[in-house]
Amino acid sequence: MTKLEFIDALGNELTSMPIEETKKVLEYYLESVDDRMDDGMTEEEAIEALGPIPELAQRALEEYRQENQILPVPKAPEPDVNVVFEGPEKRRMPVWAIVLLIIGSPVWLGIGLGIGGAALGIYISLWAILASLLFCAGVFIICGAIGAVASWFLTVSPTGIFGRVFAFGCCLALIGVGMLLLPAMLWLIRGFVSLHRWIFRKLRGGKKA
Repeated sequence: MTKLEFIDALGNELTSMPIEETKKVLEYYLESVDDRMDDGMTEEEAIEALGPIPELAQRALEEYRQENQILPVPKAPEPDVNVVFEGPEKRRMPVWAIVLLIIGSPVWLGIGLGIGGAALGIYISLWAILASLLFCAGVFIICGAIGAVASWFLTVSPTGIFGRVFAFGCCLALIGVGMLLLPAMLWLIRGFVSLHRWIFRKLRGGKKA
């Protein structure tokens, strides 16, 4: 407990005293806490050394009554009544609603399974498309590089030098397409994974809340 919490709790116990008297009591105990802290105690140890807050408040109120000759006000007798607090009544589903759910279960269960299956199929298809495009990008680069080299070293060429140049250009174009497609696919896959992480964090945060 800190000094602010201690003073706040003690002040709540002294609401029957005048404000000026309450301020004197609070200042006295604040000085007592500071003196103990100067002697080497921590804030919590100094507060605990003073004693329980209700006892401190009772002592201050008795001293105030003795100084001002004020008799304590007797408390009115409390009625011997046992009060039972009942929680809010839980709402139960009507019988007819339960019967309708059971009867209609083949319909809504089939619809739910159909929607879930379609969503799963779309999800798997997206991953398959991304994987196939990534594979195609790698194949374009590898095949283009092999073809570019082979176009100059093949001993048989039906069209001569022009055929070799044309084949070499086509292979370079294939490599270019693969190099453009590869980073784009990697970017899409990273974005797809980041979307999964965001959804997972949202679901985990909703469960904690």
